[in-house]
Parts: sequence; structure tokens; C-alpha cells
Amino acid sequence: MNVGFIGAGNMAKAIIVGMIDAKLPADHIMASNRSQPKLTQLAEQTGILIGDNKAVVEFADVLVLAVKPQMMFEVIEPLIADIIKRNSLVITIAAGLTTESYLVKLGSHTRLVRAMPNTPTLVKAGVTGLYCSPQVSDQDRAHVDQVFAPLGLVRWLDHESEIDDIIAIAGSSPAYFFLFLEAMQAEAESYGISPSDARQLVAQAGLGAMKLAAESTESFATLKQNVMSKGGTTEQAIFSFENSDIRGTVSKAMQACKQRAKEMAANN
Repeated sequence: MNVGFIGAGNMAKAIIVGMIDAKLPADHIMASNRSQPKLTQLAEQTGILIGDNKAVVEFADVLVLAVKPQMMFEVIEPLIADIIKRNSLVITIAAGLTTESYLVKLGSHTRLVRAMPNTPTLVKAGVTGLYCSPQVSDQDRAHVDQVFAPLGLVRWLDHESEIDDIIAIAGSSPAYFFLFLEAMQAEAESYGISPSDARQLVAQAGLGAMKLAAESTESFATLKQNVMSKGGTTEQAIFSFENSDIRGTVSKAMQACKQRAKEMAANN
């Protein structure tokens, strides 16, 4: 299959590199981008083909729309007739734009997939939520899996509203963890530890915890308990978190994230 990308930002680059690592030949991938130097650099790094938006549409069996949400329909408007004629499988990675908003523009027959990858996709440790229009076939799904599986965990969703859940759980959540790490680093620095050492210590502790979480079959509660001993240091830290209602704080943050995702969808 030929895969075309309109937009060649960081997420598109991550997907392209992942596909090449998974043995899709670089000459089966074409990209376009507003910034020509950035596009040329990507081509030099990966060996992919480059062209303008129209050339990408004409090339692609699978067309990936990697354009910022606020610019999406402005960019694809001149290409609508070509996209309809090519009848490619269309994947959009823009947040906040509903399936219906695309089908109104491209026609109800369009085979459309909404993909919600998160930033750890950049290091092949991502989560991608996927929702498709009814026209998408099992073979189409298999092609989409080829695109995203090399980048981490893939989850197909039964209802489009679950995209908002994925955003709160995985799409935005790397920032939650980074905030926690940032706070830990600041506290470590207050002990007199250098910023570079504090960052390294906190990052490695976080990496170790996430590796245990990913590879263990035990519940997160059990993993937490395994670090604690009665009357010990960890127990006191956990008591402090619980007394500060960390669970309620996390819940409110995730609900706020979901609400904003719904508002963005309603406004487009």
C-alpha cells in the first residue's frame, strides 16, 4: 500500500519512522508540508517521497491528515474533489473534529478513521485510540493497524464518544506524569541536588515504576503496597498524598480534560 501524509510534523514523522522500521518501503510513503525545509530534511532522513498536497492525494491508498485542527478544513477544501475521486482510506489525527464533520465535506461514502495517538508515540511507547466510520472494512482496519501498531498500544473504539475518554486517559495524560515529575524534581533541587542530577534521578525512578507497571500482572494497588512497609517512609508519603485528596484531584483533572474535548468537538 502507498501511504500519504498531508502535514509532516512530529507526530507524522513518528508514524513514518515507525512504518519504515516495520519494513514498509520508504518509496511507498509520500508527504507534503507547509515548511519545505522541514519536509526536505524528513525526506533526507527517511528516504520517503515528497510532493505537494495534490500529489500526495493522488499517490495515497491510505491518506493521513496530519494537520492542526484549526487549519484542517482550510487545507483540505481545495483537495476535496481529488480525495473523493481517489477514494482512499482517510485517517485523521486531529483532535476535536468529529467523523460527521469530515463526512459532510468528503461524502458519506468516505472510509474514515479518527486516530488519537499520544506523544510517547514519538518513542514507540504510545497509545492510539481508533474510531472508524461504518464504511471502513476489516481490511481497512488491518491497514490502519499496520500504520499505528509499530508505535505502541492500539485500541479500536465502539463509540466515537470514547475518543474523549482516550484523550483523558492517554492522549493528555503524559502531561499529568510530567507535572508530577516536575514537582519531584523541584523538591529534589530544594535538598541541594543539582538540576541535572535531580532530573536524572526522578526520570529513572519514574521509568522504573512504569516498567514495573507495564510488565507486571499485579494491580497498581498491589504494586504500590509492595513498596510500602507498615510505619515506614513510603507509607508516610502515601498518607500525605491521600490526605491531600490526590484521587479527587486526578478525577477532576480528567473530567476537565474530557469536558474540553467535548467542547472542541461541539465548536467544529
